[in-house]
Amino acid sequence: MLYFIRPNSVDTYLLGICQQLKPFFPDVRKNHRARNVLTMRKQALTCDDLATYCACYPSNNHDNHLFLSMLFTGFFALLRLGKLAYPDNSSLQNPRKISRRLSVSVTSNNISYILPAHKADKYFKGNKVLLLFSDHAIDAYHQFLTYLHSQDRLFPYSGHSMRAGSATALAEDGASLDIIQAVGPFGYKIQLGCAPGFKSDLLPPFGIITLPFWG
Repeated sequence: MLYFIRPNSVDTYLLGICQQLKPFFPDVRKNHRARNVLTMRKQALTCDDLATYCACYPSNNHDNHLFLSMLFTGFFALLRLGKLAYPDNSSLQNPRKISRRLSVSVTSNNISYILPAHKADKYFKGNKVLLLFSDHAIDAYHQFLTYLHSQDRLFPYSGHSMRAGSATALAEDGASLDIIQAVGPFGYKIQLGCAPGFKSDLLPPFGIITLPFWG
């Protein structure tokens, strides 16, 4: 029988048998549960635990900012660790499940970002995670904001960095602004700046020109 029945499905078979025997033996389910083993769960975090972590981890370290941001976000937004971290196992890695930096919105009242589609999302629209501002000492808003400032300071390049650098390089090679604008039809404004000592009819040294790119 071992070849035909999965071991983890034995409990389901027993429940079905108990259901069939119930009219003849009303207490059959009690016998099935007589040797139940208590469910082992990790101890739930508390606000006191969060305060302890804040005191233990120095605030001058980027990794600490990341850890505390993940901890507080998971606690106050009711998220599992799997929604906050990228797995080391390559077979479980899925770039489509990564929350993008560009999806983060910061206001004086809250911070929000988009959690991409997951297996419980029927319409693949994703979910918006919202962290509200609070004056309380245990506050996810400030922890997340501190991490964002540290992240942007250490890694200032954004998705537009390549396009801005390419447009600047074209200008330095003598391409006209209308050609540069035609090459990159994007709905944003781009700033071009030349290196010290560079001479160009388009851009002065240390000069900045804003190109209105269309969408």
